[in-house]
Parts: sequence; C-alpha cells; structure tokens
Amino acid sequence: MEQKPISKADRKAEQKICGFHACMAVFHNRPQDIVRAYVTEGTRKAFGPMLKFCAQNRLAYHLVEPADLAKVAESDHTEGVCILAKIPKHPDFNTFLKNSNQAPTDAPPRVVLWLVGVENPHNVGAILRTAAHFGIAAVLVTPAASANSAATRPDGWSLSGAAIRIAEGGAEHVPVIVADGSIIDTARDLKRKGGFMLYATSGHAKGHDLWTTEIKYPCVIALGAEGLGLPESVLKSADATLRLAGTGKVESLNVSVAAGVIAAAATRTIHAPE
Repeated sequence: MEQKPISKADRKAEQKICGFHACMAVFHNRPQDIVRAYVTEGTRKAFGPMLKFCAQNRLAYHLVEPADLAKVAESDHTEGVCILAKIPKHPDFNTFLKNSNQAPTDAPPRVVLWLVGVENPHNVGAILRTAAHFGIAAVLVTPAASANSAATRPDGWSLSGAAIRIAEGGAEHVPVIVADGSIIDTARDLKRKGGFMLYATSGHAKGHDLWTTEIKYPCVIALGAEGLGLPESVLKSADATLRLAGTGKVESLNVSVAAGVIAAAATRTIHAPE
C-alpha cells in the first residue's frame, strides 16, 4: 500500500524524544501519540511492551545499532532509545488563566513556577523533573527574547528534546505553558485574571526569607535566568519577593537548584504528613 507523504504541518507537530525514562513516560502516559520508535539491542527487552504496542497498531519500529540511533536522533545522548511522537497540546496562556479561576475550592493548593528568560535545556529539564516530584501545577515560560523587551514571544517556541530527556519523564506530568505578551501584561493577568499571588525570587535583594514566609495559595513563583535574574518589572509587580539567603561566598544558586529549593518550601504544607 502506498504511503501518503507527511505534510509539513504534521512534521512540525512531531518531536524526537530520547532517553530511557523520558521515552518510557511517553509510552505509559500517551502511547497513542507515538509515531515511530527506535531501540538498540540493549533496550529492546525493557521496551518490549512498547514494541508490541507498535506492532499491534501498525506503527513502525526499528532495532538499530547505537551509532545509527545517534544519527536518527541527531544526538549522542539517546540512552538506547528514540521515539518520534506528536507534541502534546497544553493549554494556551488565556485558557490556563480561565481554568485556574474556575478550579474547585476544595482542590489542593496550586503552585506554579514562572521561568522568565530561562531557556537552557539542562536547567529547564531539571526544573520540570523537580516540578513533577513536588506536584507543581504548571510551568510557565517566557522566552528570553520576550523577557528582555516588551515584545511578544517568538512564534513556534516549544520544549526542546534535550529538556525532555533531562526531565527524566517529568515533562509528561507538568503542563508547560508559554506566557504570551509582555512581562508586565503577564504579571498583571496572573494576578487579576488568574487570581494568583505573585512571588518574585532573589538571592540577594531585600525580601522575605523563604523559610519563614507563609506562602499564600494559589501562587506563581517567578525565577529569572542566571546572571540576569528577574527583570525589574517583575520585582515591582510581585506581591512579595522571596529571598534565598546564603553565605554570600558565591553570587547565587543555579536556577534549577533554586527552583528545587523553592518548590520544596512552597509545597511543604501540601505534602506534610497528616
């Protein structure tokens, strides 16, 4: 049977995902989105159920050598598996705000992380892994091009394959939402339309100590890129600034480490044993 050519739109809606835990999470959470799979001899047994699913659903799968897998994946960091999958559809920013405002009053307290200009895939991936562990409701992303100007975000921004791999499956459990528009507008809409308390973070600015502050929910906690930190507009728009006090012997924490500390502190009452 002759196969129909894949349209540009369909190709744009697909993504290569590598990494043992990342690919296993895709199979467990949304097997229907798998388009094609590649495994090596070393991972064939572990991914046997996925290969069986592919066979039953007439999806292509291939047993390849590690060197060939690296070429297919366009990465040397495959961990013996690569999946071509449809990109999951997360809510846009306005839908996210609407849904947040309509959350049931008896729903668990919601904590959202807002990454302002944080785009390094190692940091983003590590933050998603942390977010999944602590039950963060969503991760908002304002790309660097938007974070340093009043311009709207670049068209077509999406989570990179490297970030998904480093998230070790966390990307399948936390919605990643691109914050449309300028930083000032985003901050205003989070507070007015979403009903969130907005917290900025800083390692050296004056503010409330993270460990002694009573976090009010629902909340959005903003983190800035390393070096640049958060723009002044976010600091001014925030309801409060949370300070991560330290020795001062280094300038600051890595942003993914800071996110882990903050997520643990912000959810400590949520996960406290009864």
